[in-house]
Amino acid sequence: MGYMQPKPIGKIRRDGSKKSKKARFRLPIHIFTLLTFLVAGVVLFSSIYSYFYFYRHRPLMLNATQKKYRHYDFVVFHLDHLGKSPNNTNLVVFIEKNNISLTSIGGIKGTLLAYNPSLHQYEARWPVPWNAPGGTYTAKLIIPREKKPPQVLTTTFEIERVTPPAVKPGLGVLTLESTTYLESAKIKDPDGVVGNWENIFSWADFLTADAIWYLAGQTASWGTKINNDFPWVQSNAQFVPKFAKAAHKRGFKFGAWVACYLTFGDITKKADYNYAYNYDGKLGTCVPTRSVSIGDAKRRNDIIKMLKHLAAIPEVDYIGVDYIRNAIGGYEMVNQFVDDMRPDLPANWKNLDKMGRMCWLGREIQNRQKMKLVDQWNWWRAQYIAHIIKEIKEKVDTNKPLWCYTLSWEKGWQHGQDPIMMNDAGADLDAVMLYECDRGQFNDLIKDWNRYVGTNQVNLLGGDVVDWNLHQSVTNPPGPLELYDRLVTAHRKMSGDGKIKGMFWHDLARGLWGRLGPYSVNEWAIAGAAAFATLRQDWGLLDIELLPEWPETMASGREYEIKVKVKNRSQYEQHEIITEFLPTPYMTCLSDRKQVIKSLASGAQQTVSFNIKVRGTDSGRAFQNMLAFSGQWDAKTAYHRLVTFKYSRVQ
Repeated sequence: MGYMQPKPIGKIRRDGSKKSKKARFRLPIHIFTLLTFLVAGVVLFSSIYSYFYFYRHRPLMLNATQKKYRHYDFVVFHLDHLGKSPNNTNLVVFIEKNNISLTSIGGIKGTLLAYNPSLHQYEARWPVPWNAPGGTYTAKLIIPREKKPPQVLTTTFEIERVTPPAVKPGLGVLTLESTTYLESAKIKDPDGVVGNWENIFSWADFLTADAIWYLAGQTASWGTKINNDFPWVQSNAQFVPKFAKAAHKRGFKFGAWVACYLTFGDITKKADYNYAYNYDGKLGTCVPTRSVSIGDAKRRNDIIKMLKHLAAIPEVDYIGVDYIRNAIGGYEMVNQFVDDMRPDLPANWKNLDKMGRMCWLGREIQNRQKMKLVDQWNWWRAQYIAHIIKEIKEKVDTNKPLWCYTLSWEKGWQHGQDPIMMNDAGADLDAVMLYECDRGQFNDLIKDWNRYVGTNQVNLLGGDVVDWNLHQSVTNPPGPLELYDRLVTAHRKMSGDGKIKGMFWHDLARGLWGRLGPYSVNEWAIAGAAAFATLRQDWGLLDIELLPEWPETMASGREYEIKVKVKNRSQYEQHEIITEFLPTPYMTCLSDRKQVIKSLASGAQQTVSFNIKVRGTDSGRAFQNMLAFSGQWDAKTAYHRLVTFKYSRVQ
């Protein structure tokens, strides 16, 4: 192959330099940049125009902010752009269930749309009515239009009913509300023998209690300023582990509770909290109280911290809260109440300062002339408390049951409590305090509760107080009998769909050192134990029944033979059944106090007898003496003791 000369890459000048190709056209950089910005601007303008065109012409949508709500919630609705400037609408959202229009708190039939500038949307807030039925609801908004039929917008939401946790019926509780230093306390037992604090368990046995609930956390000052880091009575808090462990050894469950929003003692030594204000009609202004404001964040954190500490103690089986409400007043919360509930306001509202607004609310609530406002205030406080309970439940984070003490007036509403909301928020037991009322008022409040709540909605416990004064110093019937009857009436009639599941006898401190009137602590305790027995008999939990032949009248100085029929209600033969006479003032047993039946077949009954002498009476007790017996047997079931009694008139 011959040599091949390579092709020249380009033409070569004579001087050896390469000839360049023809130069291309290039757009100046500043013109290119300008065109780029112009194109981007057109695109951006088109996008913004399209967005706002769509925004103003898209279909209106009414939406609930959640799919499900509970009884402590506001149902919040948002309405997208109306094509109008803010605050030019008087549109009302109406709520229906099964095509029936509903009223809400304060008798309000609908909720007004208002412009929310922070969201740039119209918003309506509908407070879920008291104990509203669960299920699906429809919100309807009718928008009038010129020369067109009105536009109807709807959306649906659900009110969720929370089923309370399963609780075994028959629960009987002895409470102890005291800041007495128990380590050194001298306490007598039911036989009158003075001993140490462990005699508390003798009283729990006497009452046939399942559990002891103890005041573990109270904020009180008796001469020194309350410690802001640990605002609780030290002796009570420190005694809980020892007390709880001893209770378990004696076979009792143990609960520890915290007094939440009421403080005690020297008001000048208050802790560093924000305190509630109450309206003083005589002074015509609002004054600070010893009740901590429910809006105080530090107090809420202190309560949660204390309950978390108590729940961590292995032998503590329950945790509880008392004064979980506006203990006194609460009008310092006026601005938040108004923002949330949107009540009718006085014409000069915007010109009033905080104190002026508090006084307005306090006057109106205490006058009780504007019941719509009263209902709104009660509901708002109840939902606020429910949210506190919800936070407690979440942050304490324990499987141990939480109980709440509830005042019984108006189902708790009068004091800012609602049993349905509390159940929704996580309260496992609602301990209702059925005292500080006369008998007529008691009967009325029982009817109120019966119409309002069912056993499948809330786990209710009824409680009465060992305090003759709070039973109106009654002697006909005798004070202890009135306590028994109130507990049993509540058990049988308080719930709208059956018997309630438990009771509490409140409390041992009052029984030992309180206002007993002409009656002994044993009489008050016998009445409580008999109420526990009736509760358990009604639930079919007792194998044995005592049926004494009670004398209606007795004569002082005479002896009587009292026969007691002992019946085996169970399907099994029962053994070692002991019937015992229980000593009470002026009544003495001349025979053996205890009568034993070795065995008793299923369905069988046997009679035992006691010789009783009446040693007198007195006018202070309206000449009525208590005659009482207990029964105890060797049972395999949880309950194997009962108490029964009757007052007889002595001539």
